[in-house]
Amino acid sequence: MAEEKAKEKEKGVFSLKEKQSAGGAFGEIFGVIVFIFLIVTVLSAIIPDVGEGLWGEIWDRILSFLSHIFSYIQIISIILSVIAIILIIILNKKNSKIYKLDSNLIEKYAKKGEIPSAIKEKQIKSWQSIQEYMSSSNPNDWRAAILKADIILDDLLSNLGYSGESLGDKLKQISKSEFRTIEDAWEAHKVRNTIAHEGEVVLSKNEAQKAINSYERVFKEFDFI
Repeated sequence: MAEEKAKEKEKGVFSLKEKQSAGGAFGEIFGVIVFIFLIVTVLSAIIPDVGEGLWGEIWDRILSFLSHIFSYIQIISIILSVIAIILIIILNKKNSKIYKLDSNLIEKYAKKGEIPSAIKEKQIKSWQSIQEYMSSSNPNDWRAAILKADIILDDLLSNLGYSGESLGDKLKQISKSEFRTIEDAWEAHKVRNTIAHEGEVVLSKNEAQKAINSYERVFKEFDFI
């Protein structure tokens, strides 16, 4: 792992050096062009007959070449400026969306407030009993643990301000942006429904523990246990 990081760092250094050398080369070429332009301008001013004969033709061609170069540079500068303005506009829009999302989440959780400590203490005791059920070798105890955990999940959503006739109705109101473990909640609740509505379902210890772990991640996200 350390060698890979060192290689990545080394690649980054080489890449930076290449960019710097490319930029330096462009600067040197641009400097040479400006220097030649200045020399031609000075010579045109101090030599009276520079505009006549062969030398005059050479100077005219050099000046014409340099004027074309500067024209191209101006065009490229304009294009780069337009691209930069477009990128700034796009980034500002993205930042405004992120800020709006964060503001909505802050407002939503501010309205809900913190869960009372008395309720938390009650759920912690319930969670301890669930752990005792899961330490058993009896599949019926595992089923009881899942059913009880689902009741705690329903209480959690009610305390967070979600309403509905069933736990499923409450879960449907939640988006992942405001509830990171919503997928865990759904997966665990589906296991509970299978147990409650499909009769004698054979549930392995691993399957039961996986469901309990999903419930636990949800409860810990909101400091409910």
